[in-house]
Amino acid sequence: MSILSDCLNIAFDTAETIAGVPIVYARGEQTLDVYAIPGSQTVLQTADFENMIVKRHRESFILPGANLLPLFGEPQAGDQLRYTPPGRPDTVLTFTVKPDENNAVFRPTDPSHTRWRVNTLLTAKEAAE
Repeated sequence: MSILSDCLNIAFDTAETIAGVPIVYARGEQTLDVYAIPGSQTVLQTADFENMIVKRHRESFILPGANLLPLFGEPQAGDQLRYTPPGRPDTVLTFTVKPDENNAVFRPTDPSHTRWRVNTLLTAKEAAE
């Protein structure tokens, strides 16, 4: 590794410590507990055929690629991320990995590809067990 990639790892590790949230990354029956940094969030509003407003919550998460590679490889459309938002211990949100407007499921956040920004869409909200 280079000095730059070492510095980027330190920066991302610090960001995960401060802003990271525990999530469960799942593909089918396989799951992995990992920390992720919630990234940008976009609320898309569209009108359906009956002129009802439909909101879609798109959010990206920054994940450590080295944690996912051994079990899952790269993120794929249909994978799920489940987490309990800070301050809402009674709620579990499920985000499904979906391509963005550029048809990308994820993109590297740094030149060494140590972290990936994964594009998701909120698909479920349920009570925590």
